[in-house]
Amino acid sequence: MFGRLVAALRDDRAVVHECRHCGTTVEPSTVGCPACESGDIARYEL
Repeated sequence: MFGRLVAALRDDRAVVHECRHCGTTVEPSTVGCPACESGDIARYEL
């Protein structure tokens, strides 16, 4: 039962992609940050 509850909650999580250098939020397909040109893009599941 607990496992099903956890699985259901995980389906509603948000995914954020942002530049690790300046924090600008970017689209998932972004390769380089448009604000600072860094190629270090992070993906966070909330």
